[in-house]
Amino acid sequence: MLRYEERRDIPHRDWHDYLLQLLQMRFIEIAYNEDRHIHVTDLGKEVLYGKRTVQLAVVNREDFSVKARRKRVQEKQRIATVSIAQDENKELFEKLRQIRKRIADENHWPAYVVMSDRSLHALAIERHTTLQAFGNVFGIGEHKRDTYGLEFLAVIREYASGKEDLPFPEAGIDTAPTPKPISHMEQQKQLHAKAYAPWTEEEDGKLGQYYSEGLSVSEIASKMERNNGAIYSRIKKLDLNIISGVR
Repeated sequence: MLRYEERRDIPHRDWHDYLLQLLQMRFIEIAYNEDRHIHVTDLGKEVLYGKRTVQLAVVNREDFSVKARRKRVQEKQRIATVSIAQDENKELFEKLRQIRKRIADENHWPAYVVMSDRSLHALAIERHTTLQAFGNVFGIGEHKRDTYGLEFLAVIREYASGKEDLPFPEAGIDTAPTPKPISHMEQQKQLHAKAYAPWTEEEDGKLGQYYSEGLSVSEIASKMERNNGAIYSRIKKLDLNIISGVR
């Protein structure tokens, strides 16, 4: 039987819960006519004298304070960071970041629009070598897979040439020679005839005319055979007072 003076390490509220259990099991009772004193019942005396044993539910409290929650989150992050550090190819991660930055700069986008750091970390850890597996990585999906997949995979394959380099071997990897991937710039040139071509005075004139007529950026891009990013950049350079995203 626990004695309070012998177990002062147990919090007061835990003692309260143990007493409630004893009360419900009728080992003790409250004498309301004696200023709520606690009496040991006959059943309880059997426990005291060793004639009966009793098992109580152990109180296991979780600390929900802000400090405790923050500590648990920090510990999870530490474990995740250690795991990443053990499996991630740092050199590959930096090369993937360079590809992301170049694509973002070409389209005048923030880098996270192309791909998040979490996705790049996952690619540097898993090092998938097929488009299907690439598209299943967190934050990528079908559109990014089809738009940037070949360009990223060309670099990833340099670091996953042998099976020992694949922490998660993929079933059914096609070992046949794969076509050389084309760059993002080449993809844009295939989609837009005048992508990355120098602007002429005649084109600047047409751009100003289309803008004054109230055409949207997408409509102007279609007429001028360039992508939306190029149209936005040129309008800004020509000081046509367009607010990005309004049209």
